[in-house]
Amino acid sequence: PRRLRAGQGPRTLALIEVLDRDGQVRHTLAVQAWPVAIGRAIDNDLVLADPHVAAHHLRLVAGTDDTPALEVGRTRNGVVLGSHRHGSGAMQPLPATGAAPLLTVGRT
Repeated sequence: PRRLRAGQGPRTLALIEVLDRDGQVRHTLAVQAWPVAIGRAIDNDLVLADPHVAAHHLRLVAGTDDTPALEVGRTRNGVVLGSHRHGSGAMQPLPATGAAPLLTVGRT
């Protein structure tokens, strides 16, 4: 076995936290490569057990300047980014500065 030293392992690009209704972290995913698929189907990188989430609800992809972007999949409910709803097929860069963006997917 090969040992990894500090700085030799995979680089974490982002940290996704799934919150419950009380704001407590229910699940955490360290992102080490884009894209990240999110939805109800088991072949997603992050699986959400929410009946209001589509099988392949969204992807977070590498956008310009390595800033991630939101790509909404085939969904009736869309994705709420902050206070704006983005419908099926939308592509929206995530804010590059400030607080971490809040995404609402289904009831999650």
